[in-house]
Amino acid sequence: MPDVRWLVFVILLLGMLAACGIDAAEEPDAATGLERSAAQAALEIAGGQRLGGKVTVLGAWEGSELEAFLAMVKPFQEATSVSVLFHGTRNLDSVLSRRLHDGNPPDLAGLPGPGQLPSLARRGALVDLETILDMQAIEAQYAQEWLDLGTVDGRFVGIFIRASVKGLVWYNPQVWRQQGFAIPESWEALMDLSRRMAGSSAAPWCLGLESDAASGWPGTDWIENILLRQQGSEVYDRWYQGEFPWTSPEVRQAWQTWGAIVTDPEMIYGGPSAALTTSFAEAGDPLFDDPPGCLMYQQASFITDFFTANNPGVRPGEDFDFFVMPAFDGSGQERLEVAGDLFGMFNDTPQSSGSDALPCHPRSPGDLGPAWSSHLSQPIGSAQCLPRSLES
Repeated sequence: MPDVRWLVFVILLLGMLAACGIDAAEEPDAATGLERSAAQAALEIAGGQRLGGKVTVLGAWEGSELEAFLAMVKPFQEATSVSVLFHGTRNLDSVLSRRLHDGNPPDLAGLPGPGQLPSLARRGALVDLETILDMQAIEAQYAQEWLDLGTVDGRFVGIFIRASVKGLVWYNPQVWRQQGFAIPESWEALMDLSRRMAGSSAAPWCLGLESDAASGWPGTDWIENILLRQQGSEVYDRWYQGEFPWTSPEVRQAWQTWGAIVTDPEMIYGGPSAALTTSFAEAGDPLFDDPPGCLMYQQASFITDFFTANNPGVRPGEDFDFFVMPAFDGSGQERLEVAGDLFGMFNDTPQSSGSDALPCHPRSPGDLGPAWSSHLSQPIGSAQCLPRSLES
């Protein structure tokens, strides 16, 4: 029976490859520049061995996100005889807590943000990834901010594999051209435009708050982005760190600002009640109706997967585009909130000896879509990561 740490390491590196935008079928060889198959790369990671065994992965991915992950690991499963057992749930927090309590943690979990890392690390649930990965290579390809977010008490316990920009307002450019709408440059202009749209046959805003056990997070995204633009990053940071209560004047103002939109039946497609039962994944679909049901949808960059899955034939740039939620002071300064998925490793068997380096070289971030933060010195996943091998 092979050391399960080998198996986990393989999947962890596959996650890195996916984050780096490498095609699952072919990869350039670091030394020769020639294309090599995914099977060759997998065997190289595994030290030339058909490992067998299994790796359990817990995550919240579904739909096209899950399909992409499974397609990415399929050739590696075939090459190494490693079975990747994925358990998907939108109620990831409670499922993970229950499995940890029962002594049955997954080998890996795709966490939807770093918020859980401190408690998980301090209870000893997470493996220190510095014992698994070549940190020099990691530091060369990740901006320090991403590494800091994955570090708890000096231990590197979470590695980001993807990121999404929040606070983007999506619209149908063809409809906007027909109606003569222009992208607003301030919050006041956005509200003026919303009121103008409310007088048409389409609602200004699409909104969906339903997301199974995680329902409500699209609403908190609104509050977070409004607060960030009204109060600035210093107040935002102090708020998420618990120094500003939800009843503080700053947070109250953000709620009231959003409330002026969400409680107005003329502003929301289907009205406020419909938003409670509408899935975030489908809430933007009326943008593409003829005639459109709504004209704007505030959601993160990952929503494009749902646009194209739910509405076959729609094309980015032609049928949907976005602008960043504008500033309140009219300065034009863009403040971005960025969310990210990261892998945490929960299997605590002794590590395989001799883990080798993970050489990387730059790759254009343009291949990855709008999934990086403009204030970080290096976009997440902007490097091409080519694993070498592990030797037992």
